[in-house]
Amino acid sequence: MKEIEDISLKKFFVDNIKELVKIFLLPLAVFIMNIPMTASGLYFKIWWLDILMHFIGGFSIGISFTLLLLLMQNKMILGDTNKAVLVFIAISIVSFTALAWEYYEYLADYIFKTYYQWGLDDMLSDILFGLIGGFLATLITLKIKK
Repeated sequence: MKEIEDISLKKFFVDNIKELVKIFLLPLAVFIMNIPMTASGLYFKIWWLDILMHFIGGFSIGISFTLLLLLMQNKMILGDTNKAVLVFIAISIVSFTALAWEYYEYLADYIFKTYYQWGLDDMLSDILFGLIGGFLATLITLKIKK
């Protein structure tokens, strides 16, 4: 087992800023793609687009956080970790992100009178498809990178 260096997270983020920006460009692109789709009412016109975007969102978060965890291993921040533990951590982060996104949609509906959430079934399917996307992305990324 590799020995873990005594390195602060702040130093890790400062030293690896370019790589971190690359890692998180995909979720940022998905978020930016969402803006014109929402503004144009595309989600109302194409019923399955909401499902697809939650899947893609979960997929992009899964890739990004799996790459982050692997980078942290490579830089000796995390140490050697079992693949199952990496999957659990990445899916936990995808789950948190999916829940945070659903709260964002709820608050937007409540405060700005938007119509992002179409009920409990919609919210639960959004979370489910985000988790499926994140799980697949995590497995694929680990397969490719390990």
